[in-house]
Amino acid sequence: MSGTTPRLSIIIAAPPGQEILRSLDSLRDVAIASNVVEWIVARGCMPSIQRNLAVKEALGEWLYFLDDDSMVSTQSWDRVVEWISNADADVVGGPNLCPRDASFFQSVFAVIMGSLLTFGPSRARYVSLGGIRKSSEKELILCNLMIRKSAFLKAGGFDETLYPNEESALMELIGQSGGGIWYDPKLSVHRYPRNSLSTFFQMLYRYGRGRAQQFRLHPSAGSLLNIVPGVFLIYIILFLGLAVSGNLHPS
Repeated sequence: MSGTTPRLSIIIAAPPGQEILRSLDSLRDVAIASNVVEWIVARGCMPSIQRNLAVKEALGEWLYFLDDDSMVSTQSWDRVVEWISNADADVVGGPNLCPRDASFFQSVFAVIMGSLLTFGPSRARYVSLGGIRKSSEKELILCNLMIRKSAFLKAGGFDETLYPNEESALMELIGQSGGGIWYDPKLSVHRYPRNSLSTFFQMLYRYGRGRAQQFRLHPSAGSLLNIVPGVFLIYIILFLGLAVSGNLHPS
């Protein structure tokens, strides 16, 4: 890469006053050419608004969205460099993996999130699946997501009334307009899952509420696929409950 205008703007959403940013620390550990890359730490309490404001300041042709605790490896950075030269791509993402030194509960939660039964097609957000392929919002996640700035602006940016799942709604719009959306299993970051049952269930509730809001504000047939695993899981729980209580009788 050459030139003095940044080709890539790295945008990190963080709460006010947070001093430790694992994402920023990891970026400092990989080889970054400062003349072609800029990073913007967008602080606040409304991530969708923070990111939209950061995009207005961004100079890069590409936007790379990271959470404050997304840790980028050298391998992942090499993939980023390759993708920003790909003319067929408008959105690129990869999985959010559990670090090897995670606690027992964090490792268990990572297995649950990577299960087809619980997360359906979206499990590719938490495990590296297959090879590089054209994909959709089902497999990509905002804590590790590259978007061409022109495609971002054309789609109107993040819906600031929608959190979480604002990235899913945006990617659906980009896909509907013919934009190229890609999944790269090697373009990964590492993040620690929740470390207690209460915080894990709070996360599941927030994700489920986000999906419901997304379907209400941006309805599409594709969004129904994400409901299937949860409905099936509820069916299994009810079936087992009836069987254990003795209220299930053969017809």
